[in-house]
Amino acid sequence: TANFTDDRDVFVITPEGGKIVHTKAYETDENKLDTKAIINLDEFGGVKADVIIKSYGTQYNYHDYILTETQKNQELYYKNYWDYINNLTIDKLDFKNDKDSIIFTEKAKVKATKYASKTGKRFLVQPNFFNRIEDAPKRYVKRKLPFKIERGFVDFDEYEITIPKTFEVEAMMEPISISNKFGEYDASIEQKEDKLIYKRKFKLNKGSYLKEEYKAFREFWLNIIKYDKSRIVIKPKTINNE
Repeated sequence: TANFTDDRDVFVITPEGGKIVHTKAYETDENKLDTKAIINLDEFGGVKADVIIKSYGTQYNYHDYILTETQKNQELYYKNYWDYINNLTIDKLDFKNDKDSIIFTEKAKVKATKYASKTGKRFLVQPNFFNRIEDAPKRYVKRKLPFKIERGFVDFDEYEITIPKTFEVEAMMEPISISNKFGEYDASIEQKEDKLIYKRKFKLNKGSYLKEEYKAFREFWLNIIKYDKSRIVIKPKTINNE
């Protein structure tokens, strides 16, 4: 398997006896999580979606164990994975495990009522439906030790969002791009005919860092949490601008 046994010296028994072998060290760009979704919003703020998640490299092991769980536990896993989506229902799950290439594919049909927040006749929609960072690194008044990011990774997300034909976009989120020694974050949304296309990239770099750099790292992470919650506003076409 990829995770936890990568980049290690391991003792292997062979017909010629035992020997030390160094396992593959996965580069940051090889530890990829690719999430795509076709999403339909309804006029009540509910959502239906077809989601495909592909995990590679060290991210593979964070996902492939789902295959051996009971159906009940699989559904509980996704409700926990997307715990910010209220009233989530898992309609269908399908998995493909390519152990040779170390690629695990998850396909899910999901739905949720009242995903969007209603304000008057408008809806506030968070277009990052399926891959949000929510937990912040611990805050220290004075960090005493250096820190290390053991494994880098990169997440790619692309969602095709259809809003009701009777609605239109009133306000888009602004595109965001951050790049520093710890990693990269890019997120944007654009309208193409009757679809909204949301794209996101989050890359975390492997490395050892000084204790003095922890505050900047935490700030980078807090910004990602904030931008992952970015919203757009949609409204019925019959409402005039106010």
